Amino acid sequence: MSQRERMLREVKYITSCEEFTPEDIVDHLLYRGALMPPCPIGTKIYILVTKRPKITYPEFTFIKESHLTYYNLERVLAEFGKTVFLDYEAAKEAKEKMK
Repeated sequence: MSQRERMLREVKYITSCEEFTPEDIVDHLLYRGALMPPCPIGTKIYILVTKRPKITYPEFTFIKESHLTYYNLERVLAEFGKTVFLDYEAAKEAKEKMK
């Protein structure tokens, strides 16, 4: 589901404005740079983290469990589906593909 479709679903749910349609409101919000997160704030997410302890050691990747917050929202939106996932199995599958 696209960001526009998610926003439209939420706007239709909360608005009862007769002057503007929900589509007009969503288009205006997107034009102004509004972002719709892929899940509600507070949802558990899984992040792939790659570290290299010292230059002589190889990199290793692990899965970190976290929660979506306003502070990490920008990173989650940028990396969603690449290094940030909603379920552990998807994160584990992406980790295996990185090898």
